[in-house]
Amino acid sequence: MGVWSDKMGVGRPTSSVFSDAAIRKAAETSFLQDTARREIVNKQYQFVTIPRLTFREATFDSAVELLRQQAQKSAGPATIINAVILSPVDQFSRVTLDLSNIPFLEGLRYLCDQAGADYGVEPYAIAITKQAKSQPFRASSKFPSQQPQLSMLVLPQVEFKQASLAESLDALKQQAVRLTNGAIEVNIVTKLPPVSQPPSINLSLRGVPFMEALRYVCDQAHADFSVEKYGIVISSAESSNPTNTSQTSH
Repeated sequence: MGVWSDKMGVGRPTSSVFSDAAIRKAAETSFLQDTARREIVNKQYQFVTIPRLTFREATFDSAVELLRQQAQKSAGPATIINAVILSPVDQFSRVTLDLSNIPFLEGLRYLCDQAGADYGVEPYAIAITKQAKSQPFRASSKFPSQQPQLSMLVLPQVEFKQASLAESLDALKQQAVRLTNGAIEVNIVTKLPPVSQPPSINLSLRGVPFMEALRYVCDQAHADFSVEKYGIVISSAESSNPTNTSQTSH
């Protein structure tokens, strides 16, 4: 596979031909790497302690961000801590806490318990959703077998505040082009029905793979996506087809 290097010396893929065997091997490796990363991240978080955590009638999203910042300060630069709230923030209760010398994940658990939230540690972020009897729809992690070069693209930073889905997708697309000097061009096609209140996208991520950033955007938009040979198709969660053979999921 051809690569190019920018001034930072980071190799990124150029367009090239991938054999079916190479794609299958890359998909298996991607799955194993994500599984291993989830275990490593869980262990890293267990050693992060928050000296003091105090909230009084704070909004849930502001409390999560403050907790994340304190955890990041305690963990140091070697550990990147991302947190993504996937449900609308107005669905969560306000929180009041006063804790000292609390492990990061325990503090997060108490915070989520008060707000009526659940969380899960994923390979590149902590995903937070509203507590529900049934699990909310989540776009699944996908290895882009039709465009395997996307699997190696890592975005240094993703920042969206009250952005529309179209704005968020365009920003991801432009960042992919910019990071690779045009070696990777991403075509994105949306197939979504009109809605009276389009969801807002709010994300703050660092060091996240392009495919994971796209997944979190779709999660917040209640959408799914499929990777085809010449483009990425964004569709409604209801029309998602899990038997789609144009991608490998895990």
